[in-house]
Amino acid sequence: MKQKVVSCLCLLVSVLFMRSATAQNIHIPVQPGDSTKVVLLSEVHNVGVNKALQYDIIEQLSKKGFRHVLLEMPFSYSIIANGYMKTGDKFLLEQLATTCEQKAFWQKAYALQQTLPPNQQIHFWGLDFEVDKNRIPYWTSALQVLSRFYRYPQELRNIFMNLPPSASKNEVMTAGFEIQTYLQKNFRDTSEGMQLLRILLNRTPKAPKNRDAEMYKAFQEIDVFINQRYETPKYFGAFEVAHVNPANKSAFAMNIQGEASQWRNAVMLIGTQYVHCKASAPGEKVADIENVGMLKGKPAEALDAIAKQTQGAKIEVYDQAIPGLQMMLVIYNSDGEKDKSTCP
Repeated sequence: MKQKVVSCLCLLVSVLFMRSATAQNIHIPVQPGDSTKVVLLSEVHNVGVNKALQYDIIEQLSKKGFRHVLLEMPFSYSIIANGYMKTGDKFLLEQLATTCEQKAFWQKAYALQQTLPPNQQIHFWGLDFEVDKNRIPYWTSALQVLSRFYRYPQELRNIFMNLPPSASKNEVMTAGFEIQTYLQKNFRDTSEGMQLLRILLNRTPKAPKNRDAEMYKAFQEIDVFINQRYETPKYFGAFEVAHVNPANKSAFAMNIQGEASQWRNAVMLIGTQYVHCKASAPGEKVADIENVGMLKGKPAEALDAIAKQTQGAKIEVYDQAIPGLQMMLVIYNSDGEKDKSTCP
């Protein structure tokens, strides 16, 4: 049995043995001058380690010119996020974070932002669909954030202000139609505030049949906007496994690497495998994640053997190439996210 465990260990390069599973000592192999323009990390949603891992990667990559973070969240959510990154407003933080892990992520991201010069600031961009009953507060709050930072004509401001925080879906859709009508009449206005409104209104108001294609469409539109206002952008994003998995030919990551894509041969994919972890979010049941990710068959079985010898949460770098991936992380024994009401 001992020999079998040792042979299993040969499959892995043990990089970290830490009290908490973070990526502080994991080197993401990109350099400021190389061809990589997009780094995508896979995740299983609502696992406690995710946000700490993502923050550590953002901090590392920001030093290499990666200053634009893609989110599997609505564009309205990212408007709130960028507002928080400018102000540290606790009310905006309340809207961004529903768990302890999320709150810690945004607080650390804001603290990092304060150390960066204006031309190196970090920006967040949501790519997902917009309006359902759970996302309406993002949409209504996003309009308030935009009106706080940009000068809009009074006609638009009236629409923003007449939309209550507790608006119904019908009220949001009506306001959206009124804003869209105004934008169409004033199509020559290409100011930053107007462009952000257009991107917001162009996002589909309900879950599309093909979310990956819709997120790629949003990414293309946002990239045009960024190129008009910032340096040639580099991106980091974290998305659920199916959106990054090379085996899923319609995945968001595969759209970015398509033959006609300007990012072809400029994308790094980082896969993840969760072994003996838990996923949870406010109001949801805790789900056990025994061995989920991109590894199947014998490699996955070997990780189970290692997990039995592993104490506490830990991240390791998997040392064997997976087709289509440039890097693979294995996450052991991580708990689910904790409701913010339990934060210390």
